[in-house]
Amino acid sequence: MTNLFDISNKLTSALNDSNDAFIKLCHITTSDIETGKLSLVQVIIELDKFLTSTESNDRLNGVRFLSTILSQLSSEYLSEQETNTIAKFYCDRLKDHHTLIPSIIFGILSIVKMKNLTKDSAFKLFHGITQNVRCQSEERETRENIYLIFKILFDTKSDDLKTFGPDIIYGILSSIDPEADPRNLIILFNFLPNFIKTFKLGHLTEEMFDCLSRYFPVDFNSQSQQNKNQIVTREQLSNGLENCLSAIPEFAEFCLPLIIDKLSSNVKLAKIESLRLLSKSSSVFGAEGLKEHLAELWPLIRAELLPGNDQEIKIAGLFALENITKALAEDKNIFEKFVSLVIIDVKSSLSDIELSLFDPAEKILKTIAKSCEESCTQVLAVFVPMLLAQYTTKTTIVDKAKLIESLNGFINIAATHGLAISSVPTLAWTDIPGLYLNELSSNEVSLKLKAFIGLSYQKLFLNDTQRATLYDKICIEIDAGTSELMIPCQNVLAVFTECYPTEILILIETRLEIDASKCKTNCSTSIIINRINALTSIAAIPSVASTILPKIIDQTATITDDINSTALLCIERLVQLDNYEEFKIHNYLQNNCKIIDRLIKSSADVNHKNIHIISRICCLIMRKLDIDEQKNVINQHYNSQVLQLSKQIVLLEGLITPLHSSVLFLHDVDSLLDNLLNICLENQEEQSTLSSCKLVAVLINKMEENIKFGKHLNIFHEKIVDILETTHDGEDDEMKGKSNVCEIKKLAVVLLAWITKGLIIKGSSRAQDFLDMYFNTLKMEDIGEYAGEKINILIDKNETTLSIDNHCNVKIFYKQRIFQNFLQQYQKFEEKNSRQNYLIALVHLIEEIPMELLLMHLSKIVPLLIKVLSLDNDNVILLVLKIFKPMIDTKHEIFAQQIDAFIPACLNLVKNKKMHIRIAALNCINSYCNYPNDIIKIYKENVLDNLSLSLDDPKRLVRQIATKTITRWYLINAPGGKE
Repeated sequence: MTNLFDISNKLTSALNDSNDAFIKLCHITTSDIETGKLSLVQVIIELDKFLTSTESNDRLNGVRFLSTILSQLSSEYLSEQETNTIAKFYCDRLKDHHTLIPSIIFGILSIVKMKNLTKDSAFKLFHGITQNVRCQSEERETRENIYLIFKILFDTKSDDLKTFGPDIIYGILSSIDPEADPRNLIILFNFLPNFIKTFKLGHLTEEMFDCLSRYFPVDFNSQSQQNKNQIVTREQLSNGLENCLSAIPEFAEFCLPLIIDKLSSNVKLAKIESLRLLSKSSSVFGAEGLKEHLAELWPLIRAELLPGNDQEIKIAGLFALENITKALAEDKNIFEKFVSLVIIDVKSSLSDIELSLFDPAEKILKTIAKSCEESCTQVLAVFVPMLLAQYTTKTTIVDKAKLIESLNGFINIAATHGLAISSVPTLAWTDIPGLYLNELSSNEVSLKLKAFIGLSYQKLFLNDTQRATLYDKICIEIDAGTSELMIPCQNVLAVFTECYPTEILILIETRLEIDASKCKTNCSTSIIINRINALTSIAAIPSVASTILPKIIDQTATITDDINSTALLCIERLVQLDNYEEFKIHNYLQNNCKIIDRLIKSSADVNHKNIHIISRICCLIMRKLDIDEQKNVINQHYNSQVLQLSKQIVLLEGLITPLHSSVLFLHDVDSLLDNLLNICLENQEEQSTLSSCKLVAVLINKMEENIKFGKHLNIFHEKIVDILETTHDGEDDEMKGKSNVCEIKKLAVVLLAWITKGLIIKGSSRAQDFLDMYFNTLKMEDIGEYAGEKINILIDKNETTLSIDNHCNVKIFYKQRIFQNFLQQYQKFEEKNSRQNYLIALVHLIEEIPMELLLMHLSKIVPLLIKVLSLDNDNVILLVLKIFKPMIDTKHEIFAQQIDAFIPACLNLVKNKKMHIRIAALNCINSYCNYPNDIIKIYKENVLDNLSLSLDDPKRLVRQIATKTITRWYLINAPGGKE
């Protein structure tokens, strides 16, 4: 416990000792206050000799001590009376020597966070700061605390502070003008919009706007900030300032002239920022605020949109135009005049689709049309007749396709407003659906494509006859199987299925039957396949799913392999998508269609390729089932599949991999593991072996670590060791014998990798033993290189067997543990061949490691990878060069340190016989130009000499990158070149 009457002495001692001693005393005192052993008022009294000292340094230490204690107290600790007393104390201190101000402000920041701060105390603190502190004379951190105090007061006491009128606004203006630090500005820009909306600015409106507008447009580079942990971006400042300048309608008379002025400049940034501010402020200023400035604004916007050469400005301009139009819609008179003005100004550019201004003019009208129904009607009335007139006179397919595409855009916009083209009074004579349906009879694929898209936009406006015609055309194109039209047809079919499910179901029965025995006409295999793919595109739509899905499943059991495979792939595609909100397709397939049962029964008669598809489907569905549903499936099929293990191992992988451990270990897995071990090492069909290895890894990963677990691991360990240590001693067929032994050893390496992965991912205590054993295989003469190539199994980013989705035990950062462990092994590889194997393994590991992790270890990795460049292994060298390129682009200092080794190695590889290696080496040399001249200039002559031959390389791609690289190196230290 801190003795009350000893605080002053302890503080004196702490100040004479160190800052750590001061902080420690503050913590102890705070703890005693919160536990009731001391009161804060008593502490203030005890500090009297510091606080009333004639020495400003003593007063500073007293205030600093008190402020630190306040910052550590809970916001609910102080009572209202205590808060008021301390607030009054700090208000008085604000008149003290200027050296005390930072500590006083720090204390006030803690006070305003207190729950029991009263209205009067809040104003006194605010008034005291604005009257006694020259904010802009203080250091940045103190100014930041002042702004935080203002922010907290306005967030919590705005209603109370409103009663004090203009004093609050004067105080803010005097404190923030002219703040320049971006970190402080971001605080101001975050709370000032709400402040401006809450407090009536009155006669100070223009002064507040002028105070803020001096920052517009924001011209700031975040890279120049010293503290990289507190980087403020230009975008953050810009967004915050926009919110301030567009906070209230009263700013319109000042903001719009500012926008007009900046839009008239030649500075791109000023134009973009002005257009963004115009977009954001339009809804706030409304028609009333905008109307006086439209005559000036529109010509400036038009100048940027027609022709609109700068895409960034053009995008901002179109967005601003859209928002202006929306804002004007509240005043019908102003709105109609403005839309008419825009249409008149761009109409001449739309008279011929071949005009260069047609596209930008079209974009302007589309932007206007999107704003509201009224503007859309005005635009359609003018533009649609112009398009239709051109369509009847144009003869080239390219022009016609472009016109339909243009019309489609307006049809789509009209549809979003619930409008059909013919519903516009002056366009009642048009028949756009009829025009499009006629084009579906043409032989031009490009026209059909655009027509299908346009008809899908008009889905609600086609009559019965038109829809029937469209369905007929869709069916014809599906059966024809034209590749360019398949996706559009499927999309149209899906759109109309959502709107007219009954009609589509009839269509399926009459025109899109996929059971050859029920087809009214002879249907070829290709037609059936096309129909299956088409029906799959609508199979997850709830209104038709129960009809379509069983049909597709039935086709998985046909005797025609192509149809069978197509149906299976379509089902896989459906269950891979996990974004069905209204329809749980996994549950429906299993509960209503019994799909797993049916697929397993049919698996005996399907080909090898389809077995893999069936396995993947089973896995995707099983992982979505709950525990009871999984139990039902496994109880029915587990034993029968184990009996046929050698034949159906791939299928078994799909069934077992996604099981919850509580379901998996209800059955006897001991015999399963024994059988799997034999299959893994029998050197039979590659995929069956791989499936067995994966299953072993899954079982070990999900198994509880008990005696049985240890027994199985020991069996696997001993078996793998026995195989890896096997030698061929026979004299007859020696080469054949060595080959067989080597192949079995390779199988053992793959099995070891999967077991190791299963253990590491679950964080098993046995993981390190197996990981060390794998590392030791790199030292073996006959399979060391193979083990190096297979090490990526441990962290393959594309492999999803051992995943959370499959209910495996997955610890975070397991890849990092493997990689760091591997790096520590380097010194153990002393012999030349084993070291090469180690380096090969390193390359394959790095290929799977995220860049963030690599950057943490570059100082260790880069020297090792440079050694790889001298190996006689083109595939590995190419991988290293591709890995190096993005690393060099980071400008990490390790590449400057290793330049003596790296540049010569790359120059040597520029002469490699493999084109891709030459290109990759040139890319790395090119990236070195990003480094400072004083590092790379001494290599300039050597690089240019060695690369001169690349200019005559027989491959164009090599010559291309060689020219680019030589040019960059030539400009190093050259006048006007890289500095």
